[in-house]
Amino acid sequence: GDAVTERRLGFHGPGAVLQPSVTVVSSSVAGGMRTVVLKRPAKGKTERHFSFDPEASAALRTIHAVGRGLAFAQHRGHGAAALDWIDASSETCVCRVGVRGSINGNPFPVDICPPFPTSDLAQQKNPTCSPETYGGGLRCCFHGHFLLDADQEVPEEVQEYHLKVRFYFEEMQQTPMPSHQNLLRLYWMTEAFAGEYDIVKCAPGTPAAECVQVITSRWKVRDMMQTCPVAQGDGCTGVDSKDAGKYAGVHLIYAGPHCHAPHCLSMELYNADTGRLLCSVEPSYGKTDRPYDEFGYLTIPPCLWGDKNEGLLPPEILSLDTELLSIKRNNNSVGHWGEMASWQMRG
Repeated sequence: GDAVTERRLGFHGPGAVLQPSVTVVSSSVAGGMRTVVLKRPAKGKTERHFSFDPEASAALRTIHAVGRGLAFAQHRGHGAAALDWIDASSETCVCRVGVRGSINGNPFPVDICPPFPTSDLAQQKNPTCSPETYGGGLRCCFHGHFLLDADQEVPEEVQEYHLKVRFYFEEMQQTPMPSHQNLLRLYWMTEAFAGEYDIVKCAPGTPAAECVQVITSRWKVRDMMQTCPVAQGDGCTGVDSKDAGKYAGVHLIYAGPHCHAPHCLSMELYNADTGRLLCSVEPSYGKTDRPYDEFGYLTIPPCLWGDKNEGLLPPEILSLDTELLSIKRNNNSVGHWGEMASWQMRG
């Protein structure tokens, strides 16, 4: 429709309807793109209306949302943006801020693939780094989106899944010494801040043994420190956790790689300062009918450190400035989207 509804939004709520003050000058469609021109006085019609003041700010912050139909309701995609005020009577510097875009109404982040050595993806021109080349993955799978073609109908049937979970635990003993320690969460992605990446199919004619895609990442232990109170969230490592004057570093107790079957070949974690291999993991495929080793199942076991009386290597301390290196290998005889290469650690 051509109607405009004006609201003063609430906090994550629909808010209240305002008196009309916006006029639709024109609304046209060309080449599959709709262009709408609106007009409204700079000063708000009432105190509850927003008033524009270009002298108070160089930009107007906006929120864009994509609805599910013509009726006002919860949106299915949204993103924040800024409209810059331009003085038409003077010269304006134009700066390149990277390739921008959106998927299903959600903005695609700019520069999500940091430069080497933090990440290889930009250097390798991995398709997941730009909205121009993004083929599929997490950004197509937000809540409320159905992965069907435009001409397909969403079926009415609802699928239900049931999971059975068994938890094993040990009773904690406080005396004479605490039997357990509270471990903090340490996390890093070999794909760095992209959160995922594409497995690019190897070139035709490549010998099967050479169809291996490798990515790496280098970072310091302090890069994993989240300086917020531990009780505030599971990713917090403490307010002063980046302060080398208060903390010598971390004892690494658990390092669990996260990658996707069946193309994941291996993940390795090194102390890049010494060249010492800290953890090397390959997926383990079931070979028998015994529990935890069944045919058709696989596991990606973690690396553990702890009490030598329990058969574990003692943890070594990693200073906040220790540089770590992650190496991830994938079989790329077949290409696919949404691969991951993260280290889920505790220390």
